[in-house]
Amino acid sequence: MLNKYFGDFIHYSENGIFLRMFENKNSWPKTSLIYINFKNYKLIEIKKTNSSWNVWSAIDLGNQKHSIEIKPTEKIEFETPI
Repeated sequence: MLNKYFGDFIHYSENGIFLRMFENKNSWPKTSLIYINFKNYKLIEIKKTNSSWNVWSAIDLGNQKHSIEIKPTEKIEFETPI
């Protein structure tokens, strides 16, 4: 995780964590939604975006599924690996 920068979005799942990651400290608003699996420490890049919206939020939908809102008009559903 060296030389990676993260926003204030954080959402935990049963086996990992969702984060907002930036390429560098000057890459705003270019960002990625990532998931880090704690079982194998694998980083999964879910989506690259240019979302300048600061208020990302997430909901646990159950059965390893999560809905992450990265813009008022855009939600991403992701099923975490078991």
